[in-house]
Amino acid sequence: SIMGAENHCIHPPEPSREMMTLDLISFENDTPTGLKVYMYLVLPIMAIGMVQSFLRGELFDFKGQIQFYMSYHMDPINVMIHTPCIPSILWTGMGLLSGTVPLAAGLPAFMDYSFILASVYTVYYAIMGSKLSTFFGLSAAFWVILGFASVHVYPLGWQIYAYIHAIAWVLQFYGHGVHEKQAPALLQNLSQAFLMAPLFVYFEVMTFFGQYQSQHEDFMTSAKAARAARARARKKSD
Repeated sequence: SIMGAENHCIHPPEPSREMMTLDLISFENDTPTGLKVYMYLVLPIMAIGMVQSFLRGELFDFKGQIQFYMSYHMDPINVMIHTPCIPSILWTGMGLLSGTVPLAAGLPAFMDYSFILASVYTVYYAIMGSKLSTFFGLSAAFWVILGFASVHVYPLGWQIYAYIHAIAWVLQFYGHGVHEKQAPALLQNLSQAFLMAPLFVYFEVMTFFGQYQSQHEDFMTSAKAARAARARARKKSD
């Protein structure tokens, strides 16, 4: 009937969500398959990186991890590129995962796979960052929580998150190839790329504003030595 048609137009059905073949994560049904596959890899890669660092005794070694990451990021332009790009990758990663359904029936809508990602970073940064100072650890964790809240309170849609995510990755590889002229730490240690990168950026920002200057100088000295040692090792292998 006409009345029925009008009601249908006024109250359109909510978009449904579909299961992928493996029945592991439910995404909104308009999410491209390629993007689903990419997001399937995020949490396992993080888990691999954490196990890798734990076995090396590095997982909670704040100084060692920052020095390692810093040794791959010494060019000022490359660091400047990474400063907005790394937080953008974490934020849009949470945004993309916010397109999943709750982890179990009856849970609040925000307790989806982005909740797992945010929880790992929040707890890790609260513990790891506190090795520098309590304020640093808690404030780093706060920024993760704020980013997580933003993708649920003001969702932008997977298209915008995907574009920003991709552009940020491309810009970082550009920074390494053109300015740093060294492969990213991603190729050496997965946890550095997916866990420590945002914390490193936050440390650099805090240093820029006059905090932790002596620690930064100490880390930089060790990072330069590590970079020089890698260069010598490459020359010997050649």
